[in-house]
Amino acid sequence: MIAKFVKTKVYKVEEESVILHDLEDKSSLSIVIDKEQVASIKQILEKTTMSRPSTHNLMKDILDNTGLKVSVTTITECRGGTFHSSLKLVNKKEEFFIFDSRPSDSIAMALQYGAVIFVDEKLLKSI
Repeated sequence: MIAKFVKTKVYKVEEESVILHDLEDKSSLSIVIDKEQVASIKQILEKTTMSRPSTHNLMKDILDNTGLKVSVTTITECRGGTFHSSLKLVNKKEEFFIFDSRPSDSIAMALQYGAVIFVDEKLLKSI
């Protein structure tokens, strides 16, 4: 069976979770994340800076300086209560590289690049 993926957006960041909605606000996915990830995602969304770079800021600097950028992130499954995702990078030659990633990291990196966040349709719940 071929998985169907739905384009989503960050709807809200709460104390210990990030909530994604489909673009029509008909379904959502809540993912529990740690407080450091919450702070980093909020910082990106609010376009604020920290006195020292966060891990996600560091990763963006590394990617920018090596000619890579985030193309898309995909939240693929929930196995044993843990969500899994992949982060797709592209270079200037349009070569793609796919990495296994925690959803919180891939969401944060996608936000920094304005990249699409896809979620497997089976994971979304009706609102």
